[in-house]
Amino acid sequence: MLTGQRWNMERFGERNRGMGWSPDDRGAECPRQAPGPTEQESGLHHRVGAVLFAATTLLAVIVFKPVPPRTPSTAARSKPLKREQAETVRRLREAERPLLADLAGIGLEVESVWNLCKVPKSRPNAIPVLLDHLTRDYPDRVLMGIGIGLDDKSVRAWWPQLKALYLQTKHDVVRDRMAAVLSNVATRAHYDDLLFFLGIESLGDTRVYFLRPVNRIGNRMSPRMGRAAVESLADNPVFAKEATAILARRSRNA
Repeated sequence: MLTGQRWNMERFGERNRGMGWSPDDRGAECPRQAPGPTEQESGLHHRVGAVLFAATTLLAVIVFKPVPPRTPSTAARSKPLKREQAETVRRLREAERPLLADLAGIGLEVESVWNLCKVPKSRPNAIPVLLDHLTRDYPDRVLMGIGIGLDDKSVRAWWPQLKALYLQTKHDVVRDRMAAVLSNVATRAHYDDLLFFLGIESLGDTRVYFLRPVNRIGNRMSPRMGRAAVESLADNPVFAKEATAILARRSRNA
């Protein structure tokens, strides 16, 4: 027969066996802890927790990321620029109307003087009109178009007029275009004029245009004559860069 104390202990053990208690744990003040997770289970729990934390952080960034202020689209920004360009074209077309009228009077109908080069064999007839209007008060863009219209071999017969305009004009754009035209159409007959232009300091850096034709034409007239002329200007700050480039080339006709 069980004593009261022993019977109570065994009954207590029966009820709490699933909790880790044992009837032999007499005097124990707290139950034993259930076995903890294995090392493998612990690592898995850690990885799952890390993934959940990263996902939560990313979601927070996506949800709470500040939205940048809206900026005008490219199309919207380009509209004022297109309007400005259209207005510039309109003003230039309006400015060159007298020139276009005179060109139309000789049978050359173009929307702009810049289109003159698209009309075959138009330049010989256009030269007198272009030279006349090149001395008038036009916007720089129109004057440049006139100068480019004159840049044709057929203008060579007008050398005296081109030379006079180059030496007399006070307009930078006209002076630059005349120098370009004269340098492109020069022949042996104009060699002395080219050397003359190089010596006039008031013509500024437009004189650089003449270095290559001086070198080319002079060397064809006499071996190394043109090269010697360029060498004499190599130390001049206006001509130094272009002269050095010409002298560095092997071809005597550079």
